[in-house]
Amino acid sequence: MIFQTGKMKSKSILFFIATLFFIFSKNSEAQMAQYYSLDPQQAYCSVGHSITITMMYLNKNNQNVIAAENGSWSVNGQPIGKIDPASGYLKTTDLTLAKVIYTAPDKIPSANPVAISVSFKPDPSITTYVTLVCNITIVDSKNYFSLNGDQIADHLFEFDERASYPGMNKAIVMGGGLKMSLNGFMKHNEHTPASLSMTLLINGTNVGTYPWQVNDDNPQTNTMVTLGGANYKGINFSYASGECDPPHTSDCKVVSLKGSTTITKFDTNTKQVEGYFSGTVTTMDSNGNYQYEKTEGGFTAELMDMSGVPVPQQNSSNH
Repeated sequence: MIFQTGKMKSKSILFFIATLFFIFSKNSEAQMAQYYSLDPQQAYCSVGHSITITMMYLNKNNQNVIAAENGSWSVNGQPIGKIDPASGYLKTTDLTLAKVIYTAPDKIPSANPVAISVSFKPDPSITTYVTLVCNITIVDSKNYFSLNGDQIADHLFEFDERASYPGMNKAIVMGGGLKMSLNGFMKHNEHTPASLSMTLLINGTNVGTYPWQVNDDNPQTNTMVTLGGANYKGINFSYASGECDPPHTSDCKVVSLKGSTTITKFDTNTKQVEGYFSGTVTTMDSNGNYQYEKTEGGFTAELMDMSGVPVPQQNSSNH
């Protein structure tokens, strides 16, 4: 039989309380960390192009908003100011340090994907830091898109610049916005020949992010994406960022799915526009049911003047 003195009981009680406090603290840290994320959490990026990464917070209203915490950002574990140029470049965009712009190197790095991470303390009273990571895969194609869903699972489609249709990759300024038609052959495809197409409508020409939207009353304000391919593994496909609601009715209305397109460069001197997009696109299967795929992509097009519609004189980029 073991007897405990008052002093031993006190020590046991203190140890028990300390253990509970440690477990509670760890659980609190884990619970707090789950409310934070990076947008995007993973992405593709063309060599030499840029992408914005934002630290997000899920608030009490279940809405993702830009986090207010100050974070320490790094690329492959190297902090800003000490990043190996072969891995790319990183710069902050505001004083909160909740948002950065990553620019890919001019050639694919040996360590690919590149890990962009941020560490921060969600609560000053907690000693443990939370670390979030976004993995960015660098590609050497200027135009590309990915599809990931039930019909096409996790596949990257790259336009082969050596076999693109001449004079097709143009961006036209229309009513204050942009229309792009990008066409070419598929790179790294086992079934040849195979073709690809991307059509993008953007409600603006300024560098920035444009949420996808459909406005039947004023189509020039639409921001939409249409993706297509022919002879990919013997099939043809076409996806769009809008769907008919309700489907199979004569009076249905086209509504936009969730997503956005970002212009990162609009340069009237070099006649070039660059950017990327991400969101959900849909297609209708043989049974008339909508099928959905996650997509992201990047684009580069040549600005083309239209008669009577001058290209706005601006030279802006977030590189």
